[in-house]
Amino acid sequence: MADSTHSSARKHRTRCKLGPGRLLTLVLLVVMMLTSTCANAAVLGIDFGTDWFTIALANPGRPLDLVLNRDANRQTASVVTVNGLERTFGSNAIAISPRLPEKTFMAVRNLLGVSYDSEVAAAYRKQFPNRMVKEPATGS
Repeated sequence: MADSTHSSARKHRTRCKLGPGRLLTLVLLVVMMLTSTCANAAVLGIDFGTDWFTIALANPGRPLDLVLNRDANRQTASVVTVNGLERTFGSNAIAISPRLPEKTFMAVRNLLGVSYDSEVAAAYRKQFPNRMVKEPATGS
């Protein structure tokens, strides 16, 4: 009786059979995982603050490098002047801001993700002489 119980238990066990296609796929995946190397790509990081922004560059096998601006500084003022299709950043934007105050934007980080009707946008409009126009589709 014990033999018949063991034989019926063996009949109910199922084995996981891998066909040749599945076995080949599994072997290829294991080989790819074992032989893969890190990508040789550089990574650019931007620290965008209200007053300053900094850019860092990380290259494989080299230490982190902070990118210098035209003035050989690591930090650039978060100011942009938009005059037609020309955009001027940093100290150059600050230099021309007295001539183009309505086209020079300072502290724009405070406006990111804020709707036109918010208190933050209203305070910005009172503080700076820029002309803000409400985007009808998004309300920003």
